[in-house]
Amino acid sequence: MTGKLLTIAIPTYNRAGHLALLLDTLAIEVRGLEASIDVVVLDNASTDRTPEVTAGFVAQCAVGRVVRQATNIGSAPNFVACYRAADSHYFWMIGDDDVPAKGLLAHVVKLLAQDSPDLVYADSKWAEDITPLVADRTVPRLRMRLIDREAFCRRTNVYLTFIS
Repeated sequence: MTGKLLTIAIPTYNRAGHLALLLDTLAIEVRGLEASIDVVVLDNASTDRTPEVTAGFVAQCAVGRVVRQATNIGSAPNFVACYRAADSHYFWMIGDDDVPAKGLLAHVVKLLAQDSPDLVYADSKWAEDITPLVADRTVPRLRMRLIDREAFCRRTNVYLTFIS
């Protein structure tokens, strides 16, 4: 293990436009947190501009890296590859079309370091176009509700598969 606290893993396939927004946001949000965070993109042999987008990200983000599959191995195996690429105590797999609110990563890192929770769930907001949300949303403080992992799994049940 690298000694990092959190690996953020992003599975992707042919979603360069969405991925670019996420990676641009992460490149900004990880600044100052490089000792704690590792970011890895698992490109499932994309045929669009994804390699260009990920190369730009790695160039601007010191803790960014890319694992590119030689062939499309399917979504589930690529998700497993995300987990295997993690080299930290905590793991966050985020969808290539999701974007964390400003300041969220700093709050999450602080929470992980101080409280060592089993699981962290951050509320999300859906929008047809998330671009305006990226500019406007800031996390002033992290709202927390403590729940043990067994209770969380019982509560989410099969819907856990929809959480990225």
